[in-house]
Amino acid sequence: ADYRTEKGEQRQVVLTDNVSVAMNTQTSIAVRAASGGADRIELITGEGTMTARSRPLEVVAGLGRTSARNAKFNMRRDGDAVVVTCLDGEVLIDYPHASVPLGPQRQLSYSDQWLGSAVAVDPLTVTAWQAGYLIFHDTPLAEVVTEINRYRHGRIILASSELGRRPVNGRFYLDRI
Repeated sequence: ADYRTEKGEQRQVVLTDNVSVAMNTQTSIAVRAASGGADRIELITGEGTMTARSRPLEVVAGLGRTSARNAKFNMRRDGDAVVVTCLDGEVLIDYPHASVPLGPQRQLSYSDQWLGSAVAVDPLTVTAWQAGYLIFHDTPLAEVVTEINRYRHGRIILASSELGRRPVNGRFYLDRI
């Protein structure tokens, strides 16, 4: 990785006049050689919000490639699972045997085994980490704990799988997690 963040760390990186990345906790990115006039990044792990200005930007994550120009989008990669959320402009996701365009407030998930369908999302919920908090809507407690563990040293462990299925609604501030 050319750039990385530690647990709980966030970082703004300006790669070129055309590309900037807001990196979330535990994120690793690599800058790749430009291809066909496009700046190129690999999202190795973690999450970032990419801003592409006048030149095209290509972000590789798993089996997919997300292309954008004059756009802002959030990408998250956990293992082989990738989630792309278009925040502004339009992005194109190229996946083996499929190309899917995404407009603002749309999200698409994929992994090495499957490609999901585009769905509508609230971009403020997706990017809440940039404002210093996390938002959960009917999220199983086990998923909430997994997400919170990304931001803090030590681990919260649920002793009951039944408790882990309970839905959580809430806003958690990262500086008081």
